[in-house]
Amino acid sequence: MITTRFPSPGAHRLSCRRWLGLLVLALVALGGCDAEAPNASPEDGMLVRTAPVTRTESAQTYRLAGVTQAARRADLSFQVSGRLAERNADVGDTVERGDLLARLDTPQLDPASNAARASVQRLETQLANARKSTARTARLVEQDAATRQQLDDARTRRDSLAAQLARARAEASRAARSAEQQRLTAPIDGSVTDVFFQPGEFIPAGQPVLALSGAGALEARFGVPEQLVPGLAPGQRVRLSLPLGRGAARTGRLVRLARATGGPGQLFQAVIHIDDTSNIGPGESVVWHVRARPRDDLLVPIAALARIGRSEAAVVYVIDGDTAHRVPVATGALVDGRVRVTGDLAAGDAVAVAGLSHLSDGQTIRRLGPDDD
Repeated sequence: MITTRFPSPGAHRLSCRRWLGLLVLALVALGGCDAEAPNASPEDGMLVRTAPVTRTESAQTYRLAGVTQAARRADLSFQVSGRLAERNADVGDTVERGDLLARLDTPQLDPASNAARASVQRLETQLANARKSTARTARLVEQDAATRQQLDDARTRRDSLAAQLARARAEASRAARSAEQQRLTAPIDGSVTDVFFQPGEFIPAGQPVLALSGAGALEARFGVPEQLVPGLAPGQRVRLSLPLGRGAARTGRLVRLARATGGPGQLFQAVIHIDDTSNIGPGESVVWHVRARPRDDLLVPIAALARIGRSEAAVVYVIDGDTAHRVPVATGALVDGRVRVTGDLAAGDAVAVAGLSHLSDGQTIRRLGPDDD
């Protein structure tokens, strides 16, 4: 019986960087070991061919995933506590500004509002009569049919009623506002995106009851890595795309960018206003293409890379005068046939590209000239 063994899933999880490193080291093993360099006597030094370390500017483009949302949103709550008597909207319903969405049952508020209105009406009537009485008494005083004291008493009563009416109107206004706070109306045109209470439940003051998403403009919210923040500023134009490829690429404007996070390692929150929202709705995925600031990269030929023993770490040999110095490097991506590296190197350094398998740290060398074969 023949048993076929398949590689485990973990065998396929090597990162692209690890594959690149393995590729580079394989090329080194083939090229570095087989590269021909003429033998030389110890007195003359090992013959090597060199190439310069070069520098190039590169900029990486990041793809940040975000979610669209309405530019205008509202979480609606009552300013007074009470039991939810009715809710006239559910998730997905379209509403217009001013529509009654929910109402509280607060029996103590309606009687207070009614009593305050009745008090205002009573005082208004009394004040009107007091003003007429004061005017009549003033005419009688002119005719010597009433005393000055009677006129003063009439004016005092009139002024007292006016003050009482002002206080009653203020109280009625407060009672009316309290009664109005039993009603929850839509502040914007839009749709209901969430509901948090059902009729009959008790709702504390200030607790959200419904969430609205406004019609019209859309924006998208993203998490931004710290290294990209210095290159961003509110107001700058951005490039967007839809992951499923619906429609052409979109543009937008960065409207908000947080300058702090909730803790180490967390992302900076950014909000982008989307210019063209055709065929896009709230809650959809969108991609922001962010080009990082250009950086300087050091490049060496693939043939300059070597390794020591079975180590996966790469080294290069920097040629200083007639001496070879071993320098460990970390390898990156291939760029036009050369390898991006980081290490104790500088642009213009000469690195050995032939005969690496015969070199050692501190060895005396002699460079191959154009006529040396």
